[in-house]
Amino acid sequence: MNFLKIIGVFVIINTLSFQVYSIENETGYSFEYGKRLLLETRDRIYNFDVFDTSVNLNLARCNLIFSRQSNKQLGLYWNAKVSYLCGLVNMGKNDKKIALSYFEESRSILINIIKEYGEISNAYTLLADVYVQLLWCKGLGYKLANLRKLKVYPEKALSLDPGNVRANNSLALFCIKAPQTLGGNIDRAIELLKSIDSDDKAEMFTTYYTLGTAYWQKNDLDNAIKYMHLALELYPNNKWVIDDLKLITEKYSSTQSTP
Repeated sequence: MNFLKIIGVFVIINTLSFQVYSIENETGYSFEYGKRLLLETRDRIYNFDVFDTSVNLNLARCNLIFSRQSNKQLGLYWNAKVSYLCGLVNMGKNDKKIALSYFEESRSILINIIKEYGEISNAYTLLADVYVQLLWCKGLGYKLANLRKLKVYPEKALSLDPGNVRANNSLALFCIKAPQTLGGNIDRAIELLKSIDSDDKAEMFTTYYTLGTAYWQKNDLDNAIKYMHLALELYPNNKWVIDDLKLITEKYSSTQSTP
């Protein structure tokens, strides 16, 4: 490494150290500001802006704000959301090991919330989201042992709040991924997803992406492509959708060229 590169690395490290020090000494940010910042950062993560250092700094800032929340239950719940999003950041970087540690941290916080404060719809919903990622990161044995949680937790969330959109999305995903013997039913998934209408950008993205996945599994490639494109209209740089859409389009092209 030449002298100029050494100087460059030194400047970056010191800049980040100063930014982290500044975050630790912030006291003037309200809880509502933290929520807004987290939702803005979530949108950047869903759009695969995961390599920008400001994303991690925003998550650290939110974590600190929520840790100082006087309502302990609320603060812990939003800290769990931060850990979940940190996991997604590292999934976007293809670092499953670090992602897994964040998902486990989020899971632990949520289980403790439910034990200490009772049944909360949003806690069960986020727990289902976390398990989706844990099942993706871990091996077959873990998947077989925990797949039903993708059904149990959303159903619990919906029993407490029938209008919980994210819980409907999670339940639909279970219906797509589970074998029929465990309750899998793609038509039921599509029915659940088509009933969803939300003003939340990420919720509608998940709805469209999951619908695209459901139709792909049914081999209805026209609708699969349609809903993948709708998902990309919301987050045009989402690599997972882009990669899936490429596979679907290639399959569609091959069926069109077959005599």
